[in-house]
Amino acid sequence: MTMEFRTRVNSHRWLSTSDRQLSVVLEVDATGLVSGDAPPAAAEVIVVDCSGSMSLPPTKIAAARRATAAAVDALRDGVRFALVQGTDTARLLYPQAARMATADAESRAQARRAAADMIASGGTAMGSWLLLARDLLAAHPGAIRHAILLTDGQNVGETPEQLGAALRECAGEFDCDARGIGADWAPAELHRITSALRGRADAVRAEADLVGDFAGLITEAMRKVVPEVRIRVETRPGTRIRFVKQVFPTELELTAEAVKPDEHTTEFATGSWSADIRHFHLGLTVDPAGAPLRTDVEIGSVRLAATRPGRTRAEPVGAAQPLLVHWSAEEPGSRQGDPAVGHYLGQAALRQLVLAGCEALDQGDRSRAAELLGEAVQLATASGNTEQLTRIGRLAEILDAAKGRIRIRDRVEPVDLLAAEAGSVLSVIAPAGAPEPAPEPAPEPDRPDRRCACCDLVWPGSANFCEITGRELTG
Repeated sequence: MTMEFRTRVNSHRWLSTSDRQLSVVLEVDATGLVSGDAPPAAAEVIVVDCSGSMSLPPTKIAAARRATAAAVDALRDGVRFALVQGTDTARLLYPQAARMATADAESRAQARRAAADMIASGGTAMGSWLLLARDLLAAHPGAIRHAILLTDGQNVGETPEQLGAALRECAGEFDCDARGIGADWAPAELHRITSALRGRADAVRAEADLVGDFAGLITEAMRKVVPEVRIRVETRPGTRIRFVKQVFPTELELTAEAVKPDEHTTEFATGSWSADIRHFHLGLTVDPAGAPLRTDVEIGSVRLAATRPGRTRAEPVGAAQPLLVHWSAEEPGSRQGDPAVGHYLGQAALRQLVLAGCEALDQGDRSRAAELLGEAVQLATASGNTEQLTRIGRLAEILDAAKGRIRIRDRVEPVDLLAAEAGSVLSVIAPAGAPEPAPEPAPEPDRPDRRCACCDLVWPGSANFCEITGRELTG
């Protein structure tokens, strides 16, 4: 296969000696990825919440059965797969043996029949569901491993600590996308799962949408061609990594699962990839002590490492990009910041405004919600984030988008509130970067004093003419 990743680093490297923080945007273009003659090996686990609440109303579990069948039908031949029924425990629904089936016409038909028999009864313990998915997928190292999780409720059958322990065991083993249906699930809980497992959480606003959503998730998973890509950051003494997160197409925190192969190298897993584009924000702490002024200083480097299909070890791909700082004695903030960094800081602020606005609305503070969501509308409009505008528009009538004037709707559907929270991670790509600012001009070196040959007066080395005689100075 063709492992083509193009990378570009954007940063505001022009720092004052009193600055200590450097922000970097790493752009990764993988649109040149080509899988080769045959698609890579893949393994898929479909996890469906079958707790008692899925029968309230009964149409919910019926929609889950149909969606599971549609997901099975979207699997290409040869993909290993399994169905997991989740309650207060995890049960392998299909196949019967503790292994994964191979997708073909016969196994798909058997899986559809198994899905039709799903019954809603019991509690909710998502950590146990994910651990069973991990155990099933562990038998297929080197494959592109992915899971879908559907729930309609909150993880009341486990403590947050138990879920956290399960996520630590699953992180790096497979990717997981999650969907919430109904009005009783918690977006923060699903974001916690998908952040650790490098997927995306979202709301299914209507039961009728679930079939298409599930089929779309499988179709997208079948497009993956690289099992894992890692961001490898090497730092020089005096440089420390504060955080690394994905900022496009969704915001994902990557820092917690970082690994350190050696003292000065840190790797951040980004999950499996198709031929797409992603951007990442690196936050670094830097130290100017002993560094020269008015010249680029390399304080580290960043590159990618990718795992080829069928293998389990990541290998470097592409060239390392230097991380540079240009120290000067200028006042902090005297130069314009990098446009890409500023854009994604704005997208992060947009997310926080949406979350805070939804929380205020959920608590009945409509005035505060209008203020916060109005600011969010302004940011979304300025950055072109139309998806955020659409979701906020279900909560409020947008009167003047540019000025952030909105009116909270008289009736807000709970599912629309959940959809706005779940979609708060959605971002738009940064515009093309502006040219780099010109480097700070270096001061002219001191020149020796100059003497006038006519009047014998001495003038500073920077003078060109004698102010008394008007004669040109020499020497």
